[in-house]
This record gives sequence, C-alpha cells and structure tokens, in this order.
Amino acid sequence: MQQPAWKVRELRVLRLVKGNPGASLTDLARLTRFERSAAAQILMRLIETGLARCVG
Repeated sequence: MQQPAWKVRELRVLRLVKGNPGASLTDLARLTRFERSAAAQILMRLIETGLARCVG
C-alpha cells in the first residue's frame, strides 16, 4: 500500500493537533489562519488515516 503524500498544510495541522490536545476545529482554524472549511477537510484526512482522532 502506498503512503499518502502529505502537504505542508496538513503537516501544519497535524503538528498543532499534537501540540494542542483537545483543541476544537475553530481553534485549529484560528491557529493556522486557514478557513474553517479547509481546516475541517485536512482534519478529516488526518482522522481517516488514523493520525488524529475526535474526542468529546
């Protein structure tokens, strides 16, 4: 199975998720300065690949 190619934006969100456990989607969008919808798409990809998870 081929590894997914990660974009800088995705790695940025992953780093913030790791460094800010429990952060909301709104928090991540604010910290990255991405549109909320863009942050949501990136976060969903991270969740689908098992690199992030939803809590609460």
